[in-house]
Amino acid sequence: MLTILKAILVQEAAAKKTASPLQILEFQNGCVVFLQNLSFKLIQRCPLKYPVVRHLVSLEPSFIAKKPEAATRKFENFLQHIISGKLKIPSSCDTALQQYKAFVREVIKYKKEEFSSYNASASSSSFDVFFQEHIGDNQEYAELWSVVKQMLIFSHGQSCRKRFLG
Repeated sequence: MLTILKAILVQEAAAKKTASPLQILEFQNGCVVFLQNLSFKLIQRCPLKYPVVRHLVSLEPSFIAKKPEAATRKFENFLQHIISGKLKIPSSCDTALQQYKAFVREVIKYKKEEFSSYNASASSSSFDVFFQEHIGDNQEYAELWSVVKQMLIFSHGQSCRKRFLG
């Protein structure tokens, strides 16, 4: 806020010719340094620098519909992270991967339009409810649903756990 106020004062001083070109240049350089520091802090704290967060795109409905192979690779990479973190055993992850592949095939065959046009901001159902309807209600995807809930917890905190686990 103080920087904005200074900018206004410098502009007024430049218009009235009370600020020297050197003062204006110093102020502009200060603004550049401020923006560089701000950008550095944002990038430093951005969750996208973590691979596990980038793999969550495997749950994006339009990504599944448009790039099923890439979605499957991202899901497989996510499973590798939760196995290495000892959050799930490899055999249940293998089952979840097979179920995910079957789910993706089903989406491509029967629900491609619905998944391609999904828009979380315009949709009446939230992301976790959308997947509850497509995966959670289907017994053949039980292990996959367990992993999807874990993925949603990584991205949403405890919201889907409270909603689906009571």
